[in-house]
Amino acid sequence: MNRLLAVASASLILSLSLAACGGGGGSSSSGGGGSQSAGFEVPTEISAVPTNLSGSVGGVTKPGLKSKLSALKQAATDPNTDYSKAVTRKYVNEHTLEQFDIIEEVLAALAQTNYADEANVNQGPYKAMVSFQDEQNGVQTKSLEPWVVDSAMIEEDGQDVNRVRVWIDEADINRLIKAEFKIYQSATRKEDGSYSDYGVWKLNVKFGDSPDSFFAADAGVDANGRSVIRINERQTESTDAPPHEMKAIMNRSETDGYGKVMFPDWESCHQPDCNPAPVVAKYAYNANHLALQKAEGAVQYKDRTSVNDMTHRYGLFDSTTGQDIMKTKSFGFPVDYTDGEGRHRFAYYGAWQGRHSLWSDGGTIPQGTTVTRQDRGPQQNAETYTVSAPFVGTLTKRTAVAANVNDVKGIPVETWVNSNFELRYLASGPDGAGWYECTHTFDPDTGFFQQNCASKFTAFDSLIVGENDNRKFVNINQCNGCDQNNPPTNYVYLADGPSGAGFYVGTFDSSTGRTTATSTLYTPSDNEFLWVNIGGSIYIMYNGTGWVEKTLTGFDTETWTPEFAPSETGDKPYTMPLDREFYINSRGANYIVKRTSTGYEVKIEIQSTANPVNASTFVPTGTVFKSSWSPDTESTFEFVTDPNSANFMKLVYKTIGQTDQSSNPAPQVGQVVTNGQWGLVAYVNGNQTTNQFNWDYPREGDMWGSQQYLKDASNNYVLLSDPVRLLPVTLTNNAGEEKSLALQYDGWMHGLPDLFHELFKNGHVMTEDISNKIINIPAGTQVTDADDQTKGYLVKPLEVSQFLAVLENDPGDLDISVADSIDLNSVPVLVDHNMGDVPETDGVKYSEGILVE
Repeated sequence: MNRLLAVASASLILSLSLAACGGGGGSSSSGGGGSQSAGFEVPTEISAVPTNLSGSVGGVTKPGLKSKLSALKQAATDPNTDYSKAVTRKYVNEHTLEQFDIIEEVLAALAQTNYADEANVNQGPYKAMVSFQDEQNGVQTKSLEPWVVDSAMIEEDGQDVNRVRVWIDEADINRLIKAEFKIYQSATRKEDGSYSDYGVWKLNVKFGDSPDSFFAADAGVDANGRSVIRINERQTESTDAPPHEMKAIMNRSETDGYGKVMFPDWESCHQPDCNPAPVVAKYAYNANHLALQKAEGAVQYKDRTSVNDMTHRYGLFDSTTGQDIMKTKSFGFPVDYTDGEGRHRFAYYGAWQGRHSLWSDGGTIPQGTTVTRQDRGPQQNAETYTVSAPFVGTLTKRTAVAANVNDVKGIPVETWVNSNFELRYLASGPDGAGWYECTHTFDPDTGFFQQNCASKFTAFDSLIVGENDNRKFVNINQCNGCDQNNPPTNYVYLADGPSGAGFYVGTFDSSTGRTTATSTLYTPSDNEFLWVNIGGSIYIMYNGTGWVEKTLTGFDTETWTPEFAPSETGDKPYTMPLDREFYINSRGANYIVKRTSTGYEVKIEIQSTANPVNASTFVPTGTVFKSSWSPDTESTFEFVTDPNSANFMKLVYKTIGQTDQSSNPAPQVGQVVTNGQWGLVAYVNGNQTTNQFNWDYPREGDMWGSQQYLKDASNNYVLLSDPVRLLPVTLTNNAGEEKSLALQYDGWMHGLPDLFHELFKNGHVMTEDISNKIINIPAGTQVTDADDQTKGYLVKPLEVSQFLAVLENDPGDLDISVADSIDLNSVPVLVDHNMGDVPETDGVKYSEGILVE
């Protein structure tokens, strides 16, 4: 979604996305004539630069896949199965040219109405539920809206024209969007799912009654055979604010093209009331290269023959029949309701990894509200439900699946450290002179602590804190007869100090908690000691041969993204403690890593969620939850499974441990746990199990951790389908490294690397490092249901973006000034289509493009 839509108000965002979804301009003759019975098809992908078939594929599966597919006798991939008919949409991802995404969203949404099907042309108006799937800050989101559609074949000057009219009633803000689309010629699709041309059409969208809020666009072919798309968007938010305008023109062929866009420069805005000035960007390309320039900035060049594919969305299909599993699974559906102010509103009932929620303009829906399901056809009875009370707090069970330590190679993970120990210098230690790490064990026979300094200390690198590292703290001091007049001496370990490696006298700053080294090297005498306290967080990573601690050079709190020194100079050896579990939550997968005496134990974690129906079996009777690190001293908990209890589906205190006893106020037995708990171990009737659980509890103003359900007329909870869990599958990334992944599917494929933040931090520019981490699942990959291993599925990419490699120098074969010839004032203006009121319809005919039976 482009920047303009992202910054507009919530209703405006929705309006533009929806309204921009149908329409066309110009007057036309009336009637339902035309010489053909089916309509013309518009493209579902718009990219200013054509895709390139040289894109990297990645994600190669293990040998033997082709033979497995042959064993299926190609039934799933026969013509006319859901699998074979599913279209892979490819486009070139260029952040500077995202303004063209608006028209792409329009066309992709319009295609969900099946307006061109013979069964819909000249058959009168019908209702379709149209979905919008997006990625916002790396989080996949989805919304649905009802459209009333009327598709007809008419004649203009003796030519067949597919006229599509769309009405979107925004009752919550008392605005009706009317859009008219006239299609004169279908788009031409290429073998890879992209388009060689975009057809011929006109689009006119009117937002309410104001002539100052509209969206107009058209597509055609110029004298040189290039596709030309022109866009004119104008939004007026209030009478005392200037309108936001966007204009864009592209001239596009397979081998060359150019274009220009004007848009509000929201990236220059850093205040809520900012009104960004417009900025102009232009581009040109040929068969091999692309040139881009924003405003008066430097021209950036990219290589069209060096391409990286990244799949954003997949489909999952029955491996025998080819049927889309979305036809047999219900991961969510749209509803409508009337709010407390009498406004007609829409919401979406969905589940993410089993967590049920109702989404309505980013807010919750009050308990007891009656909602009506909106994906039911005219032959079906309307289903109404009642909204349940919210369940604040969510209990999740963590199931571990075996993996390999190489699966976490190259993934820096933040881990918290709290280490306190004594270093003692021994002139005649067991392994010679040097510093020894000492332990102190209490001897009940003598009543004293026994000191053991048998291990020579070698992990000096762990005592080093980077100059810009504000997340790790190391305090080293020595106290010989300390008192008020004789404070402890502070030290800093330097690997490359003025007098070589060693401990240097330091100056402690109590306001920052940091110590700065002086030039004075400490020379210890026999049996002198230092106290070491390491706290905060560090980043560790497995590099293929061992573990290293990364050197932090910066930390972006906005995206919660660390920045590291180059591995060659910044990586320090790190010894992972024995039998301690480390949780690596990154790139779409959750790993548990533990170093044992024989190597590493690595597992992939999959979570399942307690709900009001499975609560009694999700947690067996007699279950007590204990801390995994201090089971004998910390508080214990139990999960309430009695539906008649006021604390049903809540985690409550069973006993109060030492830490909680000292809190103010201290919790009481039976009280609800109002803070998150991680890694709870389940004990059933006193016996420890291998199951671990998390208790997610939302902070104030946060919805994460809460659930809400719908209830039917019999007061039964309406549960959506659980995500389809798949057995671990071995895939290969672009670096050629095999990765074992445990995937889940609920319309989105969970468990793959999530590289959004890495691209965001790098200005949306693909690098070799980012590309190497990409895993694309090839079309036809066979996977197996983890809960029912007799079921198999085929995976197919549905949405793929291509990133072009950046060139350091001008290739010398492009003249970007060709784009200067474009006149942005030549974009189309709104032509009022004079559409009437919303036609009456009977039920919903399509939901997300699928016929409602």
